[in-house]
Amino acid sequence: MEPAKNLPLLRDERPIPYLEDSANDFIDEYDENDTAQRAARPQGATVVCRVCDATIALEGRDNQHVVKCHSCEEATPIRPAPAGKKYVRCPCNCLLICKAASTRIACPRNNCRRVITLAGQRDPGGTAARAPTGSCRVSCVHCNQVFLFNTLTNSLATCPHCKRSSTVGGFARRRSLMFLATTVVLAILSVVLTVLKTRASYNPFWTYLGLIFFSTRRPSTAATNFLTFSGSFFSLQLEVMQKQVKKLEGIAETAIAEMTAHKMPPLRNYSTKPRLIYQTVHGVNGPLVILTDVKFPQYNEIVKITLADGTKRSGQVLEISKNKAIVQVFEGTSGIDVKHTVCEFTGDILRMAVSEDMLGRIFNGSGKPIDKGPPVLAEDFLDINGQPINPWTRIYPEEMIQTGISAIDVMNSIARGQKIPIFSAAGLPHNEIAAQIVRQGGLVQVPGNIVKKESTANFAIVFAAMGVNMETARFFKQDFEEHGSMDSVCLFLNLANDPTIERIITPRIALTAAEFLAYQCCKHVLVVLTDMSSYAEALREVSAAREEVPGRRGFPGYMYTDLATIYERAGRVEGREGSITQIPILTMPNDDITHPIPDLTGYITEGQIYVDRQLHNRLIYPPINVLPSLSRLMKSAIGDGMTREDHADVSNQLYACYAIGKDVQAMKAVVGEEALSSDDLLYLEFLLKFEKNFIAQGHYDNRTVFESLDIGWQLLRIFPREMLKRIPRSVLDKYYPRPTYTDKKYYLKRVRAEFEKNRNVSEAQREKLIQWGERIEGSANKIGVGIIKDGVVLSNPRETFHAPPGEGFRPKESADHHRQKVVQLVAKALSDAGIREPKEEIDGIAYTKGPGMGAPLQVLSLIFT
Repeated sequence: MEPAKNLPLLRDERPIPYLEDSANDFIDEYDENDTAQRAARPQGATVVCRVCDATIALEGRDNQHVVKCHSCEEATPIRPAPAGKKYVRCPCNCLLICKAASTRIACPRNNCRRVITLAGQRDPGGTAARAPTGSCRVSCVHCNQVFLFNTLTNSLATCPHCKRSSTVGGFARRRSLMFLATTVVLAILSVVLTVLKTRASYNPFWTYLGLIFFSTRRPSTAATNFLTFSGSFFSLQLEVMQKQVKKLEGIAETAIAEMTAHKMPPLRNYSTKPRLIYQTVHGVNGPLVILTDVKFPQYNEIVKITLADGTKRSGQVLEISKNKAIVQVFEGTSGIDVKHTVCEFTGDILRMAVSEDMLGRIFNGSGKPIDKGPPVLAEDFLDINGQPINPWTRIYPEEMIQTGISAIDVMNSIARGQKIPIFSAAGLPHNEIAAQIVRQGGLVQVPGNIVKKESTANFAIVFAAMGVNMETARFFKQDFEEHGSMDSVCLFLNLANDPTIERIITPRIALTAAEFLAYQCCKHVLVVLTDMSSYAEALREVSAAREEVPGRRGFPGYMYTDLATIYERAGRVEGREGSITQIPILTMPNDDITHPIPDLTGYITEGQIYVDRQLHNRLIYPPINVLPSLSRLMKSAIGDGMTREDHADVSNQLYACYAIGKDVQAMKAVVGEEALSSDDLLYLEFLLKFEKNFIAQGHYDNRTVFESLDIGWQLLRIFPREMLKRIPRSVLDKYYPRPTYTDKKYYLKRVRAEFEKNRNVSEAQREKLIQWGERIEGSANKIGVGIIKDGVVLSNPRETFHAPPGEGFRPKESADHHRQKVVQLVAKALSDAGIREPKEEIDGIAYTKGPGMGAPLQVLSLIFT
């Protein structure tokens, strides 16, 4: 017997003994004369499968050379190969039989088709044909397979196994020298053509005509050369175009084939079945199930779990260690029996059925409908982890998403494609703010501007709630349904009594639906995620169950990366009409903004909206503190054509005035109101009105961005024009109001009425106030027909304001000067009446005690609205 014929192909394969319950005899080697061995083999013998280690019975198979395993459906030899043959095991576990002298063999399976190079021996008889001159054995640099190649052929060596090309010998050097010489020749030719064209720049035709006459001076030959050159040139161009078309067709076919192969479920290397079933649950630890004796598990593979009572659950492979797999169960691990639980490995990742019909539907945290409606008729099945967006194809977020809340739309505008979180805390109305954003959210409709495809039908909202109680979930559903916003909302609800592990996939499922609506349905999608703190706590629970090394406050060290996989799915993609805008809402434990959850979120996102507890305690809704709030992409979302040209200037001025007002309020608590200057009192007045009229608004008060800007201008009119230093003069001329004589007449009447109602003065003082009121009213009647345009009096040049000498109005004076004169008149009226400590505000005139002008009282401001 030749020993080479009994050697198996794979190094780790050894003869597998036949087993029997009652005997220890087994065949320890194969040879061609196995009659005695078959006679000695007991009845009822078994053999172990060389692929899956399963036991195979051999009854009635004594005349066979191989048997088929009932588990993996692969062949296992039970006797030596016939004379002159040998067994070969392909890497795909296919058992092949070939001649003993064969050096190469191809696998016949359609999904393999490998060409296997065997380590054959030389023919001792010397009958082998001599290899051609120049042939040598080379090793592939890609797969390390050895094959024959003729070095005399000036070409690349193609491996018959992996079909990839490699260079042999001096081929690379020769090819580089050839390319270098070609480059030098082309460079010289291009320089010559450039020089010729420069000298004949007045008419480039002569340059090309000179090239035609280069070979001959005879006109007939030149014409022939011209025609020949033209025909050859166009023929060459046609051939080049045809080659490019064929190349593009080949690239397209290859891409389609790769996409088709990518969508096909992966097959096991050892089995043709796409699914494998195990009943080897080793233990349960929190939301995790540990399985043993699992062959080739894949990361993120979906596992179908069937309990003893028939209940079906789903999970995902979280960790792989040799033949062990750790599976996180989305529906929880309660009721899982170690002995009777069956786990089915599907060989696929978690995908979600998506369709445009998802709008108006309610789903649980796993994406299953819970609104008593039919299942979604899927248009596609998408991976919930999404596809990474190429940074080169990202478009900078532009234009604005309108929320209907003044503190957000004016001070912290949100751009389409931006991700900006809302930092809240326990007990604050972040759920009400989220519901109001969903009710009122939409695209900005610029007056008089027809924006392409910017209607309400082009806007959608995906709302995902994680870890909310039943009352909060009922509030969201009823609020969206009662106010008609449910038709454009896709709602995902993960309740507090749902499994904690389900919260990990809820935001990913919501973002998968948003990506389909944005990039395939061309919609501008606003994604609201609440509460991301519940998601982070679920992540910490899974990390603790896996016994990982904890990070800050017990959260895993990879939480930053995990949050980035969610937040970075927002944006805009080149070539797509839609966009994804994210507003994640999170609650800060103990109002601590340095907590890992808001801290890491702030690193990833583009700003934040801060919900303040002090404003909430003062019954201001929404309690949004604009000073710590920030939108880093606001500048690209506002301005002429998107909102209004004064948007940025108004926002900056409101920020500045509110910040100064906060400082004045703090100083007032130290030194008292009497020590404040007149400007400080104006800022203090602005602070109170800003929080009362601008930040505060009703739960169902939907303000457009233009209405919010108008409210901001009304507040800025508290200050004289010269105090608004952050607004350009051109914007002030257009939007800062000019008082008309009708306004003066009205407010002077109001001054008289308020003076008459003043109960803090004597009868003599009241008479003086009435006289001053009549005097001012009469003077206003005389100039009531005047016209003011751009702050200058244009008509009524002969009339003057009836006032004490030296205080009359002259034509062509500015409106600010007019206002100052009226203020002086009222101040003198108060001084003449002897009023010392007035503290009320008289409908447009704010006055208090202060120095200046030699009078005991000074009017600080006159407001015209």
